[in-house]
Amino acid sequence: MNKPPKRGRKGVGPNYLHNHKSQMLPRAVRGEMKPNSSQIMKQYTLKWPDDFEDYAWQIESKGWFVGLEIIIDGKTLKPIFYDPARLSQDILEEISSAGFFVESFLIVIQQVTRETIERAIADLARTGGLERLV
Repeated sequence: MNKPPKRGRKGVGPNYLHNHKSQMLPRAVRGEMKPNSSQIMKQYTLKWPDDFEDYAWQIESKGWFVGLEIIIDGKTLKPIFYDPARLSQDILEEISSAGFFVESFLIVIQQVTRETIERAIADLARTGGLERLV
């Protein structure tokens, strides 16, 4: 019978996971834990299109959105948001026509709404994920 790893040793216990190369990674690195007080959340600003609310319902039904600017560390990021269904359609279409699919700053969320976009960005900022986009 396998015993659970002893707590307190670095690289073992409930706060660590194995990656595909059998190395131990802290859950916080994988975005699965809230940061502790020593981890600093990146400050960012969201710049929505002025008329976003006028066509928000169309964005949700189409399943993708580009037009939001995230300003972080003096840099402006322009991510594209997709829901899984629309992303798979676009991937298949691009692969059929061009033979490949590529998209920079792609963020996939369950539903493309202002609420889910803001929640995803806040979670990325909290876990250090925004830094990977800068």
